[in-house]
This record gives sequence, C-alpha cells and structure tokens, in this order.
Amino acid sequence: MVTAAGAQVPIINKVEPLAGAPQQTILITGSGFSSTITDLQVWFDHVKGTIVSPSTNFSIQVQIPAQARLSNVEVINLVTGLSATSQLKFMPQYGGSSFDPAKVSAPFSVSDPTELFDICSCDFDLDGKPDLAVTKLKNGTPATDLMILKNQSTLGNLSFAKVDKTSLAALDVSAPTFNLNCGDLNGDGRPDLVATRNGATRNQVFILRNTNTTPGTLSFASVQTLFLDIGQFAFRVSIRDLNLDGLRLCIHQSKHHQRRLLRPDSIKTHGYGCQHDVWT
Repeated sequence: MVTAAGAQVPIINKVEPLAGAPQQTILITGSGFSSTITDLQVWFDHVKGTIVSPSTNFSIQVQIPAQARLSNVEVINLVTGLSATSQLKFMPQYGGSSFDPAKVSAPFSVSDPTELFDICSCDFDLDGKPDLAVTKLKNGTPATDLMILKNQSTLGNLSFAKVDKTSLAALDVSAPTFNLNCGDLNGDGRPDLVATRNGATRNQVFILRNTNTTPGTLSFASVQTLFLDIGQFAFRVSIRDLNLDGLRLCIHQSKHHQRRLLRPDSIKTHGYGCQHDVWT
C-alpha cells in the first residue's frame, strides 16, 4: 500500500501556451513534479502526452497528443500517487484546408444484440489511443456486464475491437449497471472504471481498478463494490479533486438531486477505501 502522507501535492501554476497543435511542445510550471521523467505522466483528458527531457521539480515540457481535446491538463506524480489539474483548459488547434463534409467517414457501428447505453472514453490499454467503455441494455433490461471498445484505429481509419465478459472476465460485475465514467483514482497512471448500479437496488457504485502493465493489453482487478445508504440511488459519476489534496474523488448524483462524495481514506494499490459525504 502506498500512502500520500507527508508527500508534496503537485501544483500547476501555468500551462503555456494554452493552445497548440498535435506534436507541439508546451511548458507546465509549478511544483511537486520530478526531475525523473518516468516518475511523471501528463494527461490531456483521456490521452497521455509525451514528456520531453529534461523535467525538473518545477517544470515539465510535454508534446501535445494527436487525440487531445478541450480539457484541463493533469500532472500525475507516480511516486507519491498525487496529481494536479490546471485551472484553465487547454485548447487543441488544427490547421489545414476548409471543412469538407464529403470527407467525413460513415458512422462507426457495433454489431451486438444489446443496446449501448452510457459511454466514457479513456486510454485503458495505455497505447496512446482513447478507448470506449459502455453500459448495456438487452431488450430493455440492464445487462450485468460492461463492454470496452478497444481502439485499433490507424491514421484516417476508425477501427474498434469489442471486448466483453467472454474475453475479459473482470467486466462481469454480476449486477445491472447504469451510468459510468473513467479516471485514475489511485494515482498509478492507469484510468480506472466507475459504474453505478441499475435496477431496483441502486445504492451501489462499482469500481474496476486498471491493472494493465503492458501497453496494448487490457487488465482489470475484480470489481470492488461501494455501498451507499439504504434508499439512496446512484446515477451519474464525476471524478474530480475537489479539495486540492492530490487525490481524485468519485462524485455521483443520487436520489432527490443530492450529490454524494466518495472521499478516499488513502491511496491503495489493492483497493479503494472511501468515506461518504453528502451535499445538495
């Protein structure tokens, strides 16, 4: 188990420039970084940038990834497991010719007997391409497993491979699911999956911890279930660091339009311990 006690929380003071094209380099200044590049990761929402040598405890140079989208930039210190997010959003820029509708490809479709319901995007297999995760319905009944569409696209061509419980047992949560989201909960540089329960009993949140160590492969630990108070319903999930302690929190909207906060007790390699707070 790795704890954050006594560790310096990273702080981002400035990202400059705040707009740029893929492969251009931006400078992140602040504190709590590292002079060892392998200790750090920089994420542009759902994809990771490439850190350019050298980095210091106070500055990082990073290349903008091709799939970057409008988002806050996040720096993760893998040694402490703590992270920081920029106050302002980064804007990716693209050049070239005028927009031509004739060059828009046909919509991507998935051949599956189930209806896809909610969706989120993160690079689960750490290959630099954003993958998709979805919850499902079958004939109007919520499915008890999740699906991942693994991104196998090449330049100019969209391609995704379907991964479900038949090929990755961890995606079977053995309970109907509703909404989901993804993000790095324990500061290890791997985006985890968080889903809420559907059906009559909806006071549960499911966490699938990403255990992948080989880029291009998918691996998750067995599902961990967090229980809310009886009578509470879990709906949409957000993952944010609200109190600037470097730990990301699960926030979900529950019954009667309340927001419930799952606040981690500590960073855990083999689990996710939480305390519950609620506000309206």
